[in-house]
Amino acid sequence: MFDLPQTHGSNPGGNGSIMSKNIGTLSKGFDGHAGREFFRGSIASRSFMGAIFLVPNIVEGKPKPGTPDFRVKEKIGGRWLECGAAWLKKSANVKGGEYLSITIDTDDMARPFYCAAF
Repeated sequence: MFDLPQTHGSNPGGNGSIMSKNIGTLSKGFDGHAGREFFRGSIASRSFMGAIFLVPNIVEGKPKPGTPDFRVKEKIGGRWLECGAAWLKKSANVKGGEYLSITIDTDDMARPFYCAAF
């Protein structure tokens, strides 16, 4: 399930209260040939609507701090095009202890779209 934080107030990172709602689905899969997990699903909100695919971000050598764990791809015209990134986060407040923090930013969007998958 996706939860989209909606901030009320003038500063999205500031004083506003946070509410969330279910805006889509995300399923975990495993590519046995490549030996990696992936995620597939869809989002339907006012800011973004479409099928998404999260593929592991393979980085050679030691990744720098803040490097995304996954690249987010959107299906457009039968092709998967990169449209964002996702980070695997840990939290004691989340069932299972992990969640995905997802950012989607395409050329036709006024500002980036942020959501979390729990």
